[in-house]
Amino acid sequence: MTLRLAALRFLYIQVLKRGWSIAETPYPKKVLHLPEILSQEEVARLIDAAEFPFHRILLMTLYATGARRAVLEKTTRRWTCWNEPMLSAIAHCFS
Repeated sequence: MTLRLAALRFLYIQVLKRGWSIAETPYPKKVLHLPEILSQEEVARLIDAAEFPFHRILLMTLYATGARRAVLEKTTRRWTCWNEPMLSAIAHCFS
């Protein structure tokens, strides 16, 4: 986006010899996506799929606190006991 604005600014000031106002610059609207919400059955299956009790407690805590996927990824990357398929399945469910 910055490169496009710089190109427009250059066009107006250098080529067209006109004034350039940032306030009058139109910006595209940002598309907001709503998060996907899991059903109670999906959450129960996710928690039951935990291999170790520690993982189960961690999942229950993250779900109960309403943590986002980014928090889950930061938390689980610190512990090496997570196997990669389990981590990717959990991250997919929280996204």
